[in-house]
Amino acid sequence: HPMFGPRVPTLKRQIIILTPIENRSPNWLPRVNDYLNKSECEVVITTPNEHDKYMSIVQGLTHFSYISLASTIRKLNINVKESRNFSSPVYTIMLDMVSRVVYQNPYLYYSIQKNNLETSNAREALIKESIYLSNLIEEGKEDDFVKSVVKSARHLDGYEDALARSDKAISMLTQKSNVLSKSIGKEVGLKHQHSENVHMGVVKEVSAKSVILETAGNDEICFKLSNVDILSEDEIFEWKKNNLKLEHFNLSALFPSKCNEKYLLEMFKSIEPVIDVEIIDVYNGEQIDDSQTSYTFHYSLFDRKEKDYVEEFIEGIGGTIRQ
Repeated sequence: HPMFGPRVPTLKRQIIILTPIENRSPNWLPRVNDYLNKSECEVVITTPNEHDKYMSIVQGLTHFSYISLASTIRKLNINVKESRNFSSPVYTIMLDMVSRVVYQNPYLYYSIQKNNLETSNAREALIKESIYLSNLIEEGKEDDFVKSVVKSARHLDGYEDALARSDKAISMLTQKSNVLSKSIGKEVGLKHQHSENVHMGVVKEVSAKSVILETAGNDEICFKLSNVDILSEDEIFEWKKNNLKLEHFNLSALFPSKCNEKYLLEMFKSIEPVIDVEIIDVYNGEQIDDSQTSYTFHYSLFDRKEKDYVEEFIEGIGGTIRQ
């Protein structure tokens, strides 16, 4: 039983539960277990009864709670999009998780609720406890309500770990806007999560929910932050290299003959605007002093205007450019 859906990109660190049946799994259990461990899965081996008991909570109770929340919000006629303007981080995360459940196959969720008999007990307990807590509030029994919450907190345990995980989830809500806010006026690359199209542009405006990029054609495009990923510098470089037309140049320069060709090439590669470079000619002849060697480099740039910078760099480290 894989405890994840098809949107998960890798098996690594994902939980998979195995429920071997006595006298029926001696051949296949070791093979399956070995494969999953080699794939770096988190394998849990248990009995079918134990599996059903925990699934009634992990899946049954969780899904039922989220579906009930979605149904309640609908029946209260709440404008969900408008409610996000009043949203706390906890509400935002909760709403995203509720949406994640109800947007998927409702027949599957019905099957999970119906086919695990333990789930019926979990639903009944949830409804009973919800009514009990609601009555405590209606009847003004503050002390009893507080005692119940405190007991539940103690039972859940793992407070510090839960706080750390939830803090990280909350910080992720603002991470994109924080990064992009620091990039206003600078070029960034955004990859759309659904189409996987990459958009390059200069950041013009950033809000908690969106970003506006100005493209090379001076068009302004608005993106929802929830729909895009920010590319790293290396990812931007590779995208440009594979998608933009490169400008190619040859440059011949004199360097002391004792210079090492390998290190000259590495030096040229380190010049920031340079995309690719190779040495296409090495020359010692009558027109050149014996103490010097002429190297011809073939290199490429994204922007023709950066050619002057490259030549200034070569001259700045002591090279003499040959015309």
